[in-house]
Amino acid sequence: AGIELASAKVQLDRVTEDIKLAAAGDALQKERVERNARDSAERLKYYTDVEMAMDLQELELSRLWMEDSIADQQEELDQIEKMYKSEELTNATRDIVLKRAQRSLERSKIRRDMFATRYKRMKSHDIPRQLEEWTLAARETAHGLESWTKTSPIQKADRETNLARSTTAVRQQEENLAKLKKDEAALTVSAPADGVVWYGQFEGGSWQGVEEGLKNLKIGEKVQANQPLLTVVSGLCVKSAVAEDRLTDLPPGTEARITPVAFPDLVMTGKSRDPMLVGMRKGDAFDTRFDFLGERDDRLVPGLKAKILVKVAVLKDVVTVPSTAVTEEDGKKFVKVMEGGKPVSREVTVGRVNGDRTEVKSGVKEGEDVVVVGDSK
Repeated sequence: AGIELASAKVQLDRVTEDIKLAAAGDALQKERVERNARDSAERLKYYTDVEMAMDLQELELSRLWMEDSIADQQEELDQIEKMYKSEELTNATRDIVLKRAQRSLERSKIRRDMFATRYKRMKSHDIPRQLEEWTLAARETAHGLESWTKTSPIQKADRETNLARSTTAVRQQEENLAKLKKDEAALTVSAPADGVVWYGQFEGGSWQGVEEGLKNLKIGEKVQANQPLLTVVSGLCVKSAVAEDRLTDLPPGTEARITPVAFPDLVMTGKSRDPMLVGMRKGDAFDTRFDFLGERDDRLVPGLKAKILVKVAVLKDVVTVPSTAVTEEDGKKFVKVMEGGKPVSREVTVGRVNGDRTEVKSGVKEGEDVVVVGDSK
């Protein structure tokens, strides 16, 4: 854009100088065409009024001079012949003089015949043709003056239009460059926080678009609008999906024991946040996050899995059964209890669930045998 602006300014300077030079040139051109037209008209008028008549008169005088010269030579020859007849001269002298006079007369007659031919040509063709030439020249210069008078304003208007166009081009290039500079500042992306840069986007516990992101980050590649390329990780937490009916078991601040699957020897403590109840539902469960307490191990990276142990309550002297012994039908809970050697289905009221054990508040007594799904008993 900067180069285009500089080029537009050069073009504007060139057009401006062209207009200045054209204005001076127009004045000179006007003077020249007016002078040519005036000279041609004057030349035609002078030839028509004066010179043409003089040419015809001079031609006629030349013809008369030629005729008179021949007549004079003929008369001289006749007088010489008479004189030689009356005087006694030698034959040799007489012959010499007569031959010279005769030759001169013959040559003059030849010139007369030649001039007669030229005379006819000049009078009937050359002089009228010269008049036509001066007339045509006068018409051409008059036409040139008329043409220049009509086209000069158009050329001037065209130059002024070109100047306006060049001025507009410079203004547009300046505006374009200003916009681009403003965009350049907006295109500078700053990290929102300190952290580690990872390729792609972290979603649903795993990284998405890593390979595509690596490809698009090469110089010269193009990316789509709103396409995640990098993720800045400023801190780690543990995210779990908690069933809706268990959300009350995890009030904010509940501590949990966290063990990474990849590093079972590493046991850390975390504390729960408020559950994400809006926009973060996973089926029948909600995202609940745990922040680490204390220093975080450097081996932990986004995407690892972990086991979370949360102590939500301490119950004493309660009846529990294996969780697989509890079944549900029409919204009611049932447990099969052995009576007389036969399993009998009883409706029960259940309480808290601790992994593989479920609290039974009523319907089963301590010491009774229950049927566990998958067991033969």
